[in-house]
Amino acid sequence: MSKSLSEKIAKELVEKHRGEFISRRDGYVIIKVIEDGRITIVWIRQNPVTRKALELFKKIISKYEHDRLVLLKLYKRADQIRPEGLEIFDEVKYAV
Repeated sequence: MSKSLSEKIAKELVEKHRGEFISRRDGYVIIKVIEDGRITIVWIRQNPVTRKALELFKKIISKYEHDRLVLLKLYKRADQIRPEGLEIFDEVKYAV
């Protein structure tokens, strides 16, 4: 079974930094990275963010302590939620 682009990128980040997978589920590739004593949770997303996806993301990460949230977008299409919905993230990055 081939890995998704999200999972391949996550694996690279986990290996480069002291990281671990929180989720490898399709659409919910989420990793925890520790840098300089700070815990960052990164959601690597290949498709636009929907309200349902964001709600499930919040539920998944609610069990984990963190200092920062980062959304890494692997797409250039519009998200299906208002921009304010992404304000939970400290940073939104594009990898396209």
